[in-house]
Amino acid sequence: MEEEDYSIPKKIIDKNGFTMERIGKNKYVAIFSIENKNVYLKKIVNFNLMQILYEVNKDVFDDFKYKHIDDNCVESYFLIKHFFSDFGLPQKYSHTNVEKIDDPENNSFLFICKNSITNILNIPNKGEMMNLDYMCLKCKITNDHKIEVVCHIFFREMDIPAFVEKMSGIIISKMFIKVKQFIENITII
Repeated sequence: MEEEDYSIPKKIIDKNGFTMERIGKNKYVAIFSIENKNVYLKKIVNFNLMQILYEVNKDVFDDFKYKHIDDNCVESYFLIKHFFSDFGLPQKYSHTNVEKIDDPENNSFLFICKNSITNILNIPNKGEMMNLDYMCLKCKITNDHKIEVVCHIFFREMDIPAFVEKMSGIIISKMFIKVKQFIENITII
Protein backbone atom coordinates (compact mmCIF):
# COMPACT_ATOMS: atom_id res chain seq x y z
CA MET A 1 0.00 0.00 0.00
CA GLU A 2 1.32 3.44 -0.94
CA GLU A 3 2.32 5.81 1.89
CA GLU A 4 0.17 8.95 2.00
CA ASP A 5 1.87 12.34 1.50
CA TYR A 6 0.87 14.37 4.58
CA SER A 7 2.61 17.50 3.29
CA ILE A 8 -0.29 18.10 0.90
CA PRO A 9 -3.45 19.43 2.61
CA LYS A 10 -6.48 17.17 2.17
CA LYS A 11 -10.02 18.54 2.35
CA ILE A 12 -12.16 16.41 4.66
CA ILE A 13 -15.37 18.50 4.69
CA ASP A 14 -16.57 21.63 2.89
CA LYS A 15 -20.22 22.18 3.75
CA ASN A 16 -22.53 24.97 4.98
CA GLY A 17 -19.71 27.47 5.38
CA PHE A 18 -17.58 24.99 7.35
CA THR A 19 -14.28 23.68 5.96
CA MET A 20 -12.07 21.06 7.56
CA GLU A 21 -8.71 19.99 6.14
CA ARG A 22 -5.96 17.65 7.20
CA ILE A 23 -2.79 19.76 7.16
CA GLY A 24 -0.38 17.05 8.33
CA LYS A 25 -0.37 13.65 9.98
CA ASN A 26 -2.93 13.89 12.82
CA LYS A 27 -3.19 17.68 12.29
CA TYR A 28 -6.39 19.37 11.18
CA VAL A 29 -7.76 22.86 10.68
CA ALA A 30 -11.45 23.85 10.68
CA ILE A 31 -12.54 27.26 9.38
CA PHE A 32 -15.93 28.96 9.59
CA SER A 33 -17.52 32.27 10.49
CA ILE A 34 -20.45 33.22 12.69
CA GLU A 35 -22.59 36.25 11.92
CA ASN A 36 -25.70 37.60 13.62
CA LYS A 37 -26.71 41.24 13.16
CA ASN A 38 -29.02 41.03 16.21
CA VAL A 39 -26.38 40.02 18.75
CA TYR A 40 -23.12 41.40 20.10
CA LEU A 41 -21.21 38.16 19.54
CA LYS A 42 -18.41 38.78 22.01
CA LYS A 43 -21.01 38.27 24.77
CA ILE A 44 -21.76 34.76 23.50
CA VAL A 45 -18.44 33.52 22.19
CA ASN A 46 -16.78 32.77 25.52
CA PHE A 47 -16.69 29.76 27.83
CA ASN A 48 -20.48 29.45 27.35
CA LEU A 49 -19.68 28.00 23.91
CA MET A 50 -19.03 24.67 25.60
CA GLN A 51 -22.52 24.63 27.11
CA ILE A 52 -23.99 25.56 23.72
CA LEU A 53 -21.90 22.82 22.06
CA TYR A 54 -23.34 20.26 24.47
CA GLU A 55 -26.95 21.48 24.37
CA VAL A 56 -27.23 21.50 20.56
CA ASN A 57 -25.37 18.19 20.17
CA LYS A 58 -27.03 15.86 22.66
CA ASP A 59 -27.13 13.30 19.85
CA VAL A 60 -23.30 13.19 20.10
CA PHE A 61 -22.69 13.61 23.86
CA ASP A 62 -23.89 11.58 26.85
CA ASP A 63 -22.56 13.94 29.50
CA PHE A 64 -20.89 17.32 29.96
CA LYS A 65 -19.43 19.18 32.92
CA TYR A 66 -17.21 22.18 33.38
CA LYS A 67 -15.94 24.23 36.26
CA HIS A 68 -14.21 27.58 36.35
CA ILE A 69 -10.65 27.49 37.59
CA ASP A 70 -10.37 31.27 37.26
CA ASP A 71 -11.66 34.01 34.92
CA ASN A 72 -9.52 32.74 32.05
CA CYS A 73 -9.52 28.98 32.57
CA VAL A 74 -12.06 26.18 32.86
CA GLU A 75 -11.82 22.43 33.19
CA SER A 76 -14.21 20.63 30.82
CA TYR A 77 -15.44 17.07 30.40
CA PHE A 78 -17.41 15.70 27.44
CA LEU A 79 -18.53 12.05 27.31
CA ILE A 80 -19.13 11.07 23.69
CA LYS A 81 -21.90 8.60 22.91
CA HIS A 82 -20.66 5.04 22.45
CA PHE A 83 -21.01 4.98 18.66
CA PHE A 84 -18.75 1.99 18.08
CA SER A 85 -19.74 -0.38 20.89
CA ASP A 86 -20.77 -3.04 18.35
CA PHE A 87 -17.18 -3.06 17.08
CA GLY A 88 -15.74 -3.54 20.58
CA LEU A 89 -14.20 -0.07 20.65
CA PRO A 90 -14.20 1.86 23.95
CA GLN A 91 -16.42 4.85 24.62
CA LYS A 92 -14.45 8.10 24.24
CA TYR A 93 -14.34 11.21 26.37
CA SER A 94 -12.43 14.45 26.45
CA HIS A 95 -11.18 16.03 29.65
CA THR A 96 -9.37 19.29 29.02
CA ASN A 97 -8.18 22.48 30.59
CA VAL A 98 -9.34 25.36 28.41
CA GLU A 99 -7.53 28.67 28.68
CA LYS A 100 -8.86 31.88 27.13
CA ILE A 101 -6.24 34.35 25.96
CA ASP A 102 -7.26 37.82 24.80
CA ASP A 103 -5.28 39.34 21.93
CA PRO A 104 -6.58 42.94 21.70
CA GLU A 105 -3.84 44.00 19.25
CA ASN A 106 -5.26 41.60 16.66
CA ASN A 107 -8.88 42.07 17.77
CA SER A 108 -9.11 38.39 18.59
CA PHE A 109 -8.99 35.84 21.37
CA LEU A 110 -7.88 32.23 21.64
CA PHE A 111 -9.15 29.15 23.42
CA ILE A 112 -6.29 26.74 24.10
CA CYS A 113 -7.36 23.19 25.05
CA LYS A 114 -4.98 20.62 26.52
CA ASN A 115 -5.72 17.29 28.16
CA SER A 116 -6.27 17.50 31.90
CA ILE A 117 -4.70 15.01 34.27
CA THR A 118 -7.03 15.52 37.22
CA ASN A 119 -9.49 12.80 38.23
CA ILE A 120 -13.10 13.12 37.12
CA LEU A 121 -16.34 11.28 37.76
CA ASN A 122 -18.66 9.54 35.30
CA ILE A 123 -15.95 7.95 33.17
CA PRO A 124 -17.24 4.59 31.93
CA ASN A 125 -15.22 1.63 33.26
CA LYS A 126 -13.74 0.98 29.85
CA GLY A 127 -13.85 4.60 28.69
CA GLU A 128 -10.84 5.98 26.89
CA MET A 129 -9.64 9.56 26.68
CA MET A 130 -9.56 10.92 23.14
CA ASN A 131 -6.10 11.13 21.63
CA LEU A 132 -6.32 14.91 21.52
CA ASP A 133 -2.94 16.48 22.08
CA TYR A 134 -3.81 20.13 21.68
CA MET A 135 -6.51 22.33 20.21
CA CYS A 136 -6.42 26.06 19.51
CA LEU A 137 -9.60 27.92 18.58
CA LYS A 138 -8.84 31.44 17.32
CA CYS A 139 -11.77 33.86 17.13
CA LYS A 140 -11.12 36.99 15.06
CA ILE A 141 -13.68 39.73 15.68
CA THR A 142 -14.32 41.37 12.32
CA ASN A 143 -17.10 43.53 13.76
CA ASP A 144 -19.56 43.39 16.69
CA HIS A 145 -21.73 40.93 14.78
CA LYS A 146 -19.24 38.71 12.95
CA ILE A 147 -16.48 36.41 14.17
CA GLU A 148 -14.17 34.34 11.99
CA VAL A 149 -13.07 31.09 13.60
CA VAL A 150 -9.98 29.01 12.84
CA CYS A 151 -9.62 25.84 14.88
CA HIS A 152 -6.39 23.82 14.82
CA ILE A 153 -6.69 20.28 16.18
CA PHE A 154 -3.67 18.11 16.90
CA PHE A 155 -3.96 14.45 17.86
CA ARG A 156 -1.25 12.30 19.44
CA GLU A 157 0.71 10.11 17.07
CA MET A 158 -1.60 7.34 15.86
CA ASP A 159 -2.82 5.80 12.65
CA ILE A 160 -6.22 7.12 11.65
CA PRO A 161 -7.91 5.00 8.96
CA ALA A 162 -9.42 7.04 6.10
CA PHE A 163 -13.00 5.99 6.95
CA VAL A 164 -12.56 7.02 10.61
CA GLU A 165 -11.05 10.34 9.53
CA LYS A 166 -13.99 11.02 7.21
CA MET A 167 -16.60 9.92 9.78
CA SER A 168 -14.95 11.99 12.52
CA GLY A 169 -14.82 14.97 10.15
CA ILE A 170 -18.54 14.64 9.47
CA ILE A 171 -19.36 14.45 13.21
CA ILE A 172 -17.11 17.42 14.05
CA SER A 173 -18.53 19.49 11.18
CA LYS A 174 -22.12 18.75 12.24
CA MET A 175 -21.30 19.79 15.81
CA PHE A 176 -19.73 23.10 14.75
CA ILE A 177 -22.47 23.78 12.16
CA LYS A 178 -25.17 23.28 14.84
CA VAL A 179 -23.38 25.75 17.15
CA LYS A 180 -22.94 28.21 14.27
CA GLN A 181 -26.62 27.96 13.27
CA PHE A 182 -27.80 28.27 16.87
CA ILE A 183 -25.81 31.47 17.41
CA GLU A 184 -26.78 32.90 14.03
CA ASN A 185 -30.48 32.40 14.82
CA ILE A 186 -30.50 33.97 18.31
CA THR A 187 -32.64 37.11 18.28
CA ILE A 188 -32.25 38.58 21.78
CA ILE A 189 -29.18 38.89 24.00
